[in-house]
Amino acid sequence: MEVLLLDNNELDSLPHQINLLPKLTVLNLHTNSLRHISSSIGELRQLQVLDMAGNWLVELPEQINQLNQLKALYLQDNSLAALPESINQLAVLENLNVGYNSLEHLPESLTLLKKLKTLELYDNSLTSIPDSIGMIERLQTLNLRVISLANIPESICELKRLEILDLSGNWLTSLPERIGQLQQLEILDLSDNSINAVPASIGHLKGLHTLDLRFNFLNELPQSISQL
Repeated sequence: MEVLLLDNNELDSLPHQINLLPKLTVLNLHTNSLRHISSSIGELRQLQVLDMAGNWLVELPEQINQLNQLKALYLQDNSLAALPESINQLAVLENLNVGYNSLEHLPESLTLLKKLKTLELYDNSLTSIPDSIGMIERLQTLNLRVISLANIPESICELKRLEILDLSGNWLTSLPERIGQLQQLEILDLSDNSINAVPASIGHLKGLHTLDLRFNFLNELPQSISQL
């Protein structure tokens, strides 16, 4: 068997029979009552999609780093306080969603996920993101909504493939001057912050089709915005 869908049940632990399915590529445990994932999860070496969203998980076993074929990991709506430092060993991971958790910091190793395309960090207790975020060169979607950010690192401007950037619901007062380098950006959500000025370089975002600046402290816009 390659696909096992167990979402929307009442499982409180990982069924031991799952470890006997070495060909499994998709495992959906969304919306159960899981509080603990055993280290045996690392035995599912062919797994490509793992969905454990909507449970009660507070931590992940280090053995999750053994899932070296994993492309999508969905952990949103749990109670995770941290991600394992070894997460960078998920070398082919493309989609990571850890929104709606209790994360207070991110491991620097996260930025070594070179194939990551989508990173969802929304609604956590983070106050910063790694300065090396710009190293995730293939990133296309970055969701940093409502994580108490007061500043964003300059390196975010190195994400040249970024198409969607959501920074809404934070404490930002300004943006990096180099924000205009994000030439592939299509959607930029800056709503519900404390921004009082927009950099002139915003006019360089030629592919931008949606710019949300609602609920800020702007009293003017740069002339360059007319170039969009």
